[in-house]
Amino acid sequence: GHETDFSICDFVADLRAPTPSAAAELISLHRAETVDRIGQLAGRLAYLVRSRLAELDRRLKNITGRYGFQRPQELLATLAQRLDDLDERLERGRRNQLSGAGQRWEALARRLEGLSPLAVLERGYSITLTHPEGKVVKEAAVLAPGRLIRSRFLKGEVVSRVVRPAGTDRTGTPPPEQPGLFESDSGGNEDGQDHQG
Repeated sequence: GHETDFSICDFVADLRAPTPSAAAELISLHRAETVDRIGQLAGRLAYLVRSRLAELDRRLKNITGRYGFQRPQELLATLAQRLDDLDERLERGRRNQLSGAGQRWEALARRLEGLSPLAVLERGYSITLTHPEGKVVKEAAVLAPGRLIRSRFLKGEVVSRVVRPAGTDRTGTPPPEQPGLFESDSGGNEDGQDHQG
């Protein structure tokens, strides 16, 4: 016997044909399957592209159907009006805050001015201080004869020496009690007339 010779290609090939005409026959079978498979894939690809285009078209119509795309000038005018309204409200709020702060500031300034020693002097009063210490004198009884005092007025000040406390005569003795306006020495009633009944 004769054995058929095999080459290395025969062992590594996916498909083996005994003759060239058999190989052509095998290729034509595979070619038909491949063409058929390509046709199926092309059909599926066309379907996917059409579906995607339809989805994009639907989304585009949805977006362009909105109010802003139908009447963009009206939308811009509406937004500009809202912006103007917000700007006006902001300005009005700023003015109100400044006005309120100004009024509070003026009220505080008036209160502070009313408490100021200068406001007391403005009304015609004076402030008396011990001299040279500068302590405020609140009652005449603490001033001994001969003590130096300084009186401050709205415009200027003077230094004085205490001669005697107010309410005493030259000797320092308090004067006798004076009768009141509605008191009488006779012990009668307040209008000074005796009524007999």
